[in-house]
Amino acid sequence: MRRWKFWDEAASNQETAPPETAQSGSLPGRTAHAGEPVPKPSSAPPPLPTHSEAQQRLASLTRRRDGILFDVEQAELARTADNPWRERMALLGETLKVVQNDIAALDREPRVVRPPLPPTPIVISEVTPDDPARILFTVGSTEFHYESDLDWAEKGTTIARGELLRTQGDPAAIIPDEIPGDLRDELASHLENSLFIFATDLRHRADEDQPQPDSATLADLAQPCPICGHWQSWGGFCATCADRANRRRALEAEFMRISAEQAAEEEERAKWAERLPTALRRLKDVEDEIAALSQL
Repeated sequence: MRRWKFWDEAASNQETAPPETAQSGSLPGRTAHAGEPVPKPSSAPPPLPTHSEAQQRLASLTRRRDGILFDVEQAELARTADNPWRERMALLGETLKVVQNDIAALDREPRVVRPPLPPTPIVISEVTPDDPARILFTVGSTEFHYESDLDWAEKGTTIARGELLRTQGDPAAIIPDEIPGDLRDELASHLENSLFIFATDLRHRADEDQPQPDSATLADLAQPCPICGHWQSWGGFCATCADRANRRRALEAEFMRISAEQAAEEEERAKWAERLPTALRRLKDVEDEIAALSQL
């Protein structure tokens, strides 16, 4: 009985295996077997491109050179004293000065003087907040009525609260005789708004089960503002100060927007200026390759 030895069988297989074809130098990616020398890449130069291939490559390099030339021109322009970015930044700077002047002019608006009104009592007669709302009060001898219409929502299941509307009373009728004629129209417009605020406040107090004011007077509807001098509405609201605050916020927002735009122009100019060394190197490489292909 023959006894097989696995090591003898492995050796026998190695001896009987046909030798592999020697790796040619044209296959540098192949590795050598154990004990064999590492193949070396071929020293033969790569084949030259055909005339058609050279022309296609030359056209591609020409287009690339045109793009790089634009980058070089822009980068060189960004490094000059007078360039489009600096011109736009200068224009934006002038606009910033205009905005700053507008803000300063807003702060310098003169304080006016408006006379206070007499403490004529306001007598509240009725405050029904809903279904529909009904607000009745008297200022001196003039009665004011405010009501709201029911505003039914879709499907008729809920009611959206309607705004109060003045149905009786003339604000101009409660202006004292001693108010100068050049201020009467302004005061009448102010009282119309202040009376609406007063009626809305009465409605809100009734909704919240809060007590109604028991000592409201005509003077409370038009108190001189301690800041600007114009009349304040019921509750101390000054429409003039609110308008000035809104205008100031709008000017400040415009100032911030223009400042950010100016900074973006400088950032773009700096980026173009930094690209010049890289663009010049790319241009040289492309022109060298174009020169080499032109000699074929």
